[in-house]
Amino acid sequence: MNSIHALLHEGAFDPETVQVVVQAFESCRETIPETVDRPLMEELMAKRILQLARRGIRDPIELCTGAQKQLGINLSRR
Repeated sequence: MNSIHALLHEGAFDPETVQVVVQAFESCRETIPETVDRPLMEELMAKRILQLARRGIRDPIELCTGAQKQLGINLSRR
């Protein structure tokens, strides 16, 4: 997925944060429902994860769950 890498160039993150953001994105994208436009949802998810990382969140689980919440991905319905 190139969208997370392309978006990473828009903000300055240290190498450790880049690893956390990519890890969060890779695990979180597996939760995208099959009923949505996957490329669009991946881009939106990447943007939400980066927004949360810019706010100082560095836990990949928290980044993923925060993005899911913002995008309305309810894992209990999957």
